[in-house]
Amino acid sequence: MIHAVITALWCIACIALGLPWPMLFWPPAFYVGREEAQAEQRYIDTHGGHRDKCPWYCGLLPQSWTLKGLLDFLLPLAVSILATAALFLL
Repeated sequence: MIHAVITALWCIACIALGLPWPMLFWPPAFYVGREEAQAEQRYIDTHGGHRDKCPWYCGLLPQSWTLKGLLDFLLPLAVSILATAALFLL
């Protein structure tokens, strides 16, 4: 949940400073990468702890993800989409 709050603060700052709208998507991009890396590490830990024996896509497998991990990047993405929509509608 804190990721969505940080993203909202970032979006408010970007809009207040008049920065270009693609900058609204920097926080979700960061959180997607972060959560994918954590999912990859969970997969590695549950499958023997050896990175060299895991497929390159192990961080994208559904069994690697938790609900918290999904929400940690879906909520910031939703905040950024809503901020972008608000920017274009106002």
